[in-house]
Amino acid sequence: MRFTTHSKLAHLLLLTLIVVVVSACSIQSYLPEGAYVLTSNKIETDYQTPRSERISSSEIGQYIKQRPSMDVWNVRAWLYLRADSAKKNLWNSLLRTLGTPPTLLDTTLTRRSADNIEAYVASRGFFSATEEYSFRLNPHSRTAEVTYTTIQGEPYRIADVVYNIEDSYIAKLIQSDTLSSIHPGAILDINALGEERTRLTEMLRSEGYYDFAESSIEFQVDTTLGNHEASVEMILRQQVVGYNREGEPIGQNNPLYRIGNIRVLPDYDATEAATNPDYLLSLDTLRYRGMEIVYRGHRPNIRPTVLRRLIKLQSGSMYNEKRVNTTYDNLMRVDYIHSANIIFTPESREQRRSITYVGDHWSDTAETKEGVLDCEIRLSPALRQSYKVELEASTTSTFYGLATPLGYQNRSLFRGAELVDMSFTFGYELLKVEDPSLNRNSTELGGMIGITFPQFLSPIDLDPAGKVHRPQTRLEFSINGQNRRYYNRVLSNVSFGYSWGDGKNNQFSLRPFDVSLVKMNYVSQSFLDRLQNPYLKDSYTTQMMAGLSGTFHYGEQNISAKRDYVDLRVNLGTS
Repeated sequence: MRFTTHSKLAHLLLLTLIVVVVSACSIQSYLPEGAYVLTSNKIETDYQTPRSERISSSEIGQYIKQRPSMDVWNVRAWLYLRADSAKKNLWNSLLRTLGTPPTLLDTTLTRRSADNIEAYVASRGFFSATEEYSFRLNPHSRTAEVTYTTIQGEPYRIADVVYNIEDSYIAKLIQSDTLSSIHPGAILDINALGEERTRLTEMLRSEGYYDFAESSIEFQVDTTLGNHEASVEMILRQQVVGYNREGEPIGQNNPLYRIGNIRVLPDYDATEAATNPDYLLSLDTLRYRGMEIVYRGHRPNIRPTVLRRLIKLQSGSMYNEKRVNTTYDNLMRVDYIHSANIIFTPESREQRRSITYVGDHWSDTAETKEGVLDCEIRLSPALRQSYKVELEASTTSTFYGLATPLGYQNRSLFRGAELVDMSFTFGYELLKVEDPSLNRNSTELGGMIGITFPQFLSPIDLDPAGKVHRPQTRLEFSINGQNRRYYNRVLSNVSFGYSWGDGKNNQFSLRPFDVSLVKMNYVSQSFLDRLQNPYLKDSYTTQMMAGLSGTFHYGEQNISAKRDYVDLRVNLGTS
C-alpha cells in the first residue's frame, strides 16, 4: 500500500486532532479522590453448562444495577463537569443539558448486582449457582471495567408431578397432560411454574370462570429428595366464601358464569353521565341480535350491523376472556371510537343456580354454581371530522418552492365506522435563472382519496370462525400531475387490500389489486438522451403496471418487558 505526501499529512492532522480532543476532554481532574468511571460491564456465562440449558448474557445483563454512560471519549461527561453547580445561568444550564454525568463505579451496586444475578439463576433451577465479580482498574485514566462470572452448576430436575385439585368441577376439565411444560425430567424453573399458573388461569377464564384468581393456583416444591431432584405438587384451591369459628376458610367450587344482557352505548359521554342524573333516561334503546343499543337522536351513529360484527360476545354463552379481549381490540382499532370500556356486573351469590357434571359412572359427578354476567360496553367517540391545512415554503441556491398540503378525515361517513381520508397537494417551483428561453416554472397537482373499512369486504366470508383480530379493508385512489421543465406526466394508482392480526405478535397485509398508470404527455428528447440507466429511462414512457403484494410483520416490542426484542418485516410482491 502506498501513501502520498498529502495522504500522510492528512492522517497526521487527523491523529493530532484526535489526541487534542481526547486530552482536552480529560475528566480526571474533575473526579473525586479515589473515584473511577465505569466504562463497561462484561458478562462471562458458564460454558460448562450445555448450550440448551445455559442462561444467556442478555438475560443476566437485565439484573446489573449500574451501567456505563453512552459517551464517546468522555465528551458529554466533560461538558457536564465543566458546569458550575453553584451558578445558575444560561451557560451552565446549557452545559448540563448537552452533557451527561459520568457513571462512577459503586462497589455496593456491583455486589447487589451479583446477588440479583445469583438469585435469578437460582430461580431458573440452578440452586447451587454462584456469581463472582472482578474489577479492572486503570489508575492513569481513572476508568474501571467490571466482569461478572456465572457458574450455574448442576440444576435441580423434576422427579414427579402431583395434582391436588380441590375444586371437583374443575378437576373434570383439567387432565394431567394439560400441564405441558411441567413434566418429570424438566429443569425446576420457578419462572416456568409461574408461567404455567398464568396459562391455566387464562384457560379457565376462557371457559366461564370469570372471577377465577391466579392466586388460587399454588405450586409446592420438595427439594429434599436428594440427587438434585424435586417433587412438584400443584394445588388448585376452591373459592373462599367465608370463615368458620376457628378462623379457617370455607371453600366452595368456583362458580361459572354466562353472559346475560349486553348493553352497548356507542356515543357514551362520560362527563354528562357523571353530572346529569337523567342522562340515561334521555336515551333511546334499540334491540338488535341479542344487544341493547342505547343512543341519542333518531338513530345510532354506528349501524347496529357494524357493532354486532365488532362485538364477539353472545348473550347466553359462557364467559370467555379471549372473546372479551378480541372485542376490545376490534373496537379500539376503529378510528371512530376514542375509548372503549367493557363492564361486567355479576348477579348476587343468592341468585346463582346449581349445575351438575355427570360422568360415565353414577359416582363420577361434581356440582358448582352458575351465575349471570350483565355486560355494558361504553364507547366514547372521537372527533368525527378533522381538517389539516399547511403551507410550506422552501428555497435553495437554484429554486424557490411553495407547497400547500390539505387534508380531510371523516371517521364514520356512512355510519359504518369506516375512515374516509382525502388529501390535496399543490406545489410550485421557480428556477433562479435569468434565461427567458428556459421554462422556469414547475407545478405539481395531486390528490388522494381512501376509505378503510373495519372488516373484510369479500363475496365470501374470510373469517367464518371469528378468530381474526382487527380485520380491515383498504381502498385507495390517487392521482398526481407533474409539469416540470423537461416533461409533463400524470401518475395514478388504484389499490385494494386487507390487513389483520392474530392477537399476538403477528400482523399481515395483502394487496391483491394494485394498478398504477403513468401517462406521459410530453418529454424532452434531450432529457431522455442524457439518461444512461435503461430502467430510469423507461419510467418516462406511458405504461401501466398491475401487481400483487403482501407483508408479514412480527414484532414483540410492545408486549414484552425485556430489553431485547425481535422485529421482523418481510415484503413479497410481483408485478
